[in-house]
Amino acid sequence: MGRVGEPFAEPPTDVVVRPFQLMKTEVTLGLYLQCVDDGACELPATPQLNRCAHHLLADQAREAVADLPMNCMNWRHAQRFVSWFGQGARLPTEAEWEYAATGGVGRLHPWGAESPTCDRVVRRPDSRDEELAGRCVDWIQPVCSRPAGNTRAPRGLCDMLGNVGELVEDDFHPTYDCSTWVPRWPDDYVCPGHSRLPTDGSPWIEQPRLERVRSLRGVSFHQGPAEMRTTIRKASSVDLALEVTGFRLARDDGGEPP
Repeated sequence: MGRVGEPFAEPPTDVVVRPFQLMKTEVTLGLYLQCVDDGACELPATPQLNRCAHHLLADQAREAVADLPMNCMNWRHAQRFVSWFGQGARLPTEAEWEYAATGGVGRLHPWGAESPTCDRVVRRPDSRDEELAGRCVDWIQPVCSRPAGNTRAPRGLCDMLGNVGELVEDDFHPTYDCSTWVPRWPDDYVCPGHSRLPTDGSPWIEQPRLERVRSLRGVSFHQGPAEMRTTIRKASSVDLALEVTGFRLARDDGGEPP
């Protein structure tokens, strides 16, 4: 895991990941609405945002927007959905997420070394995208709408970069070895000096579960090509619901995927 020179992703660390299953897509609005229908989930109360997938339900039929990734999620929303879904589902660990995104061989992008064009990832345009300007967007798009950006066959996972960033189970730590971390201000990220990334693929959990920040992977449509890398890590408060935040499910390998 990690990459030399990558903010928040040093030092590179060898991790052994046990077999697991990962959902091919980010959790969609249509799937999340099933949880809402059952009374186990709620639509995020985000009146300050007008760019949440569920806001489109006021003007469009449910079926027309069902394949959009469910965004405006925070960690608590995701955990309620996990409980409702059952079937051994959980959020992936950071190690699992990165293994899946890189193919286990450290690829900088899920598809390989080629640049993250708007044909491969759902992201905003920039000045270098003139030829593909029609494919660049400033909002989320239906899941699996950029198959050229899928992880390599046979797995073919969609949107591991772009569309929405994805919550994982781990607390956020600013390095993979806290003994190397020097806080820059008194209220900096928690990183106990004795702690380091687990090397067995398990989640790195030290903070109280309802406090502080969780890790967010896969960046989002807001990032430009320079930030479209599998090793990029972001921090997300457990209560912060953003238009760029969603999730996908994982579970231990032991049966047919749902």
